[in-house]
Amino acid sequence: MLYKKLLLLSLTILVSVICVCCAFGTTSSSTPTPYQTPSPTATLTPTNTVAPTPTNTAVPTPTNTPKPTPTPIPDGERQIQLNSEATYRIMTYNLGCLVSEDVNGEVECIDIIERFMPDIMGLQECKANVHKKVLSALPDFYAFTNEYHANGKTLNYTPIIYNTNVFKCLKSDLVWLRGRYTGTNTKSLNWAIFEDNNGKRFALINFHGAVCSNKYDGFEDYTSEQLVATADAWKLDNVAQTLEIINEIVNEFGDIAIMISGDHNFNSNSEPYKNIISAGFFDAEHSSRVASTTGYATSFAYGTKAGKGLSIDHVFGNKSVDFVLHRIIRTKDVWKASDHCPIYVDFNLN
Repeated sequence: MLYKKLLLLSLTILVSVICVCCAFGTTSSSTPTPYQTPSPTATLTPTNTVAPTPTNTAVPTPTNTPKPTPTPIPDGERQIQLNSEATYRIMTYNLGCLVSEDVNGEVECIDIIERFMPDIMGLQECKANVHKKVLSALPDFYAFTNEYHANGKTLNYTPIIYNTNVFKCLKSDLVWLRGRYTGTNTKSLNWAIFEDNNGKRFALINFHGAVCSNKYDGFEDYTSEQLVATADAWKLDNVAQTLEIINEIVNEFGDIAIMISGDHNFNSNSEPYKNIISAGFFDAEHSSRVASTTGYATSFAYGTKAGKGLSIDHVFGNKSVDFVLHRIIRTKDVWKASDHCPIYVDFNLN
């Protein structure tokens, strides 16, 4: 009896277990595939997209490209302008007969004249090669008052040249200095009367003062004292002849403006200089009212530089000339161009 009860209890438990299993379903007897954690979508590793290397677009290194050639200045346009208070410009310049043919100073001579573009010039030592290489190369508006002496063959070594657009030449003459060595053609006096576009008249006298040397025929045995004395006497007569011509000009044209230019071969301490001042003339170097260059010699050994000293190249004027600006040109091309510094003066006619 007890046996039957135990058997019945076992069957009841078995049925209960089967029911529970059915309720939850059966499981496969095969070993389940382990859960595969899905691989995360790989975050793209930055590719180190380095910022583009600068192309060093730094300020470009200069390539030493040569400067463009300046446009040539048209005829009649100055590079060095007139002083604002002046109307005209005069230049005196001893061209040195192109003393060094090997160096060919004519290029510098031309450039200096065209750079300052004077309205009127008193030149000295203009022998044949200066006429040919320098004066003939100047702009066409420049003209001589007298290119030759009266014989029509001997060139003028002390020519006055002027801008025909600015002045009209009314009268002129070219004469030999009385006091001079006659074995050369360098010592002459050129004078002329001009009229500007407003009808104002003025005169210019240009001469190259005398010197004496043992190189001259007949003077080889002169002592230095004799040479100096001879030259001084000649220069005194150069000034006397100039003042005589001025009197003739005044008698014919009246009390007009008069200027004297040149390489006079005397300085402000000399008697010839003082005679010009005593005659009522003023040296532009010491009377220009705006500015002047003073204290420098104007002649020098060719190829060197002029130092401190007294000028022997001058521009004088009477009371009817208003000197505004005076300059001794001392640029580097001057030392190659000649053995004198050119001088220019900006002025007005009163």
